[in-house]
Amino acid sequence: MIKRVSQLMALIAVWMTLPVLGHAEPMRVGFTGPFDGPNAYLGEEISRGIELGLMHINAHKSLNYDVTLVPMNDSYEPARTAEAITALVEEYDIKAMLGSVGTPTAVATLPLLKHYNVPLIAPLTGAKYLYSERAKGTIFNVRASYEDEVFLLVEKLVENLNIHSEDIAILAQKDAYGESGLNSLLNALKYHGIKHPEQALQIRYARNSPFAEHAAADILSHKKLPKIVFIIGTYEVASQLISILDEMDISPLYATLSAAGIGALADRTQHTKAMILFTQSTPPLSHNYLPLIKEFLTDSANFMPEDTPTNLKLEGYISARILGLILSEFHREHIPTSKSLSVSMNRVGSFDLGAGFKLALQSTDTPNHKTIWLRLISGGQVQDVSQNSELLYNNESADLANSEGHDYD
Repeated sequence: MIKRVSQLMALIAVWMTLPVLGHAEPMRVGFTGPFDGPNAYLGEEISRGIELGLMHINAHKSLNYDVTLVPMNDSYEPARTAEAITALVEEYDIKAMLGSVGTPTAVATLPLLKHYNVPLIAPLTGAKYLYSERAKGTIFNVRASYEDEVFLLVEKLVENLNIHSEDIAILAQKDAYGESGLNSLLNALKYHGIKHPEQALQIRYARNSPFAEHAAADILSHKKLPKIVFIIGTYEVASQLISILDEMDISPLYATLSAAGIGALADRTQHTKAMILFTQSTPPLSHNYLPLIKEFLTDSANFMPEDTPTNLKLEGYISARILGLILSEFHREHIPTSKSLSVSMNRVGSFDLGAGFKLALQSTDTPNHKTIWLRLISGGQVQDVSQNSELLYNNESADLANSEGHDYD
């Protein structure tokens, strides 16, 4: 009798662990980014946006399983990213990495991603290296490259300002992100007729050490104060430099890229006289006539009412929505393997998420139209300064060395 009861209890225990039909074990995707230190805002905002996008997917019940995010802190340090990815794959069985933050972290972990055959979808980076043949089949990009962004910034500045190399200062992070942005910037300046761009004042700072005093000292001791300061870094060092120079009543025009963390930068510089021109790879949230923006704002109000919607959250949200589109198209019934997911992403082609233009996943540097918005921070307020609100950048004509023209709509 006791034996039968034990067998019955064992059967009940097994039965209780079985998934209910339509509620299978969730698919797990991983995320790495900084959740501490001077760049924590980037990791927090992107991961919250991804979680919001996954809430949208799960609420619509278009899949026979839920998708959950496993975020891990890497402090924006490549060595820690490698440790995090190993744990995510071996301990949590994640099927993909989604929206992870950083160029140096992505570059350093590419061999590890290849080893585990895990795709990285829509990371927060625009480094040209990650659009190359080496990343094919592993890293799938959707945003504009830093070369695209820098090219647009330089074109608009040269069109409207009479500048020479001695009028320019460049503050760049000392890693793969800074090098990628700096090389693109020097090429763009040269392409647009700036002679000897390498003679512009160049200042480097160590990643995660955003102490801008030395950068300010280099600018102040230079033979000529710059008219434009390009910042290839994150919001913390940028806001520190701007504040230090503002206290000395020095206010050049600043120019920076979308990865800087625009919301935090606007908040930290609201009491200065600074004007900051920056590029943005997602539509402004004011464009709520677009279905994607409308859904993002509605989901924010429903699922995260305590959070403030931001463009960084939107970027994470878009990466999750892309994953949802791929899963609903090719893997509606069963959780895919990492390999089958990569194969599906290569089959997708262009698609429309309701952003006002078509997107396309790129695992190599293939020609594709990219949308970049040009925006301006002044007094903590952000305004759109793009021509006709948006600039369509034709990546097919973006070869800085050989291009004969650039198409904008």
